[in-house]
Amino acid sequence: MRVRGDNAPPNVFTMEAQPQKPGFVLVRFYENVKPFEETRDGLTISGYEYDEYHLELADTGDLQGDILNLFEYYFEVAKQQEEEVQEAAFSAEEVEETIAYVRGLRRGLRDE
Repeated sequence: MRVRGDNAPPNVFTMEAQPQKPGFVLVRFYENVKPFEETRDGLTISGYEYDEYHLELADTGDLQGDILNLFEYYFEVAKQQEEEVQEAAFSAEEVEETIAYVRGLRRGLRDE
């Protein structure tokens, strides 16, 4: 997903412990980091814009080393997971549209 932040990511990936899920880590991957600046209503906003992908993984003790050794693999898995989430969101939107359409048909049948 495209993200904006005040600071550039510190590396190509970061890791955060998940307090709600002990033993798990949120790994954030970053690419296409570019500075941005825009003015809205006379106020200039600047920072960085980048693509960010997430994986939630069990902390193996040397997870950072594992990711460094197999970076391309983990990065691709994170990107694929993001695509699946986007597809699922689109599918949910389609389901909602279909439900609304069917409800409209039912109303039409009741009115006849």
